[in-house]
Amino acid sequence: MGQSPIPAQAFAKKPSGMFAAIRCDDSGNVIASLDGVGSTWYVDTVNGVAGNPGTSALPFATMEAALEAVASNDTILFVGTVREQLVAPLGVYGVSIIGAAGGNVRDDNGSKWTYPASGAVAGQALLALREQGWSVSNFLMTPEPTSGACIKLNRAEDAVNPDASHFKASGMRFVGIDVTTTYGIQDVGGCSNIIIENCEFYLLTTGLYNSSTAIAVPLRWQVLGNRFLQNTNDIIVPSSYGVFEGNRHMSSAATEV
Repeated sequence: MGQSPIPAQAFAKKPSGMFAAIRCDDSGNVIASLDGVGSTWYVDTVNGVAGNPGTSALPFATMEAALEAVASNDTILFVGTVREQLVAPLGVYGVSIIGAAGGNVRDDNGSKWTYPASGAVAGQALLALREQGWSVSNFLMTPEPTSGACIKLNRAEDAVNPDASHFKASGMRFVGIDVTTTYGIQDVGGCSNIIIENCEFYLLTTGLYNSSTAIAVPLRWQVLGNRFLQNTNDIIVPSSYGVFEGNRHMSSAATEV
């Protein structure tokens, strides 16, 4: 039985203002740039089939397939519920992942990303980033409940984890099942030039968490207009030159910036 093409309106257009595929130093100076607009890949966890080419009519079934195909400057649009723990590819910059189900991130019709129902790896992030310029928007994430993070930003400046600086999260919802040891966004190493805006962090050990400054103190984080509810800690990020404005702290949680 053939697949029915996904209506074009089911997938949102890429928002303006996303990062270009660039690599910068801590001062924001561009040290590498990739010009041009990339391709758009489609993921549908309900109607997608293994082996599909990732088009709107024949979407991938998994986010893993999309990450295997993606190149710098590309966009991934997804609908349904992703149940995967993934590590983003090396040498790929400026990728946008957008929830495109058309529903609000707070309702059952929105795009979601959570841990596998079976075989989840304790403590592993849903998405670990290693290169610069990635962005996420318009979907809900629920981390693995044993020391897991929704998104982990890695910076070791080596061959395995170069630098996930220049990351942006917008219109996201990060929700824990219980306050065990879970994180919304975890920075390891000290990433710089991070933008977190109009997101919600709920029932987490820590919403925004820097767990290591091995490479650098996080620089120029902009945390703007977010909501923090019923977390043990809202923000623990020793940021230098950061801007933390317009956030609502509704959980009586500790905040250290």
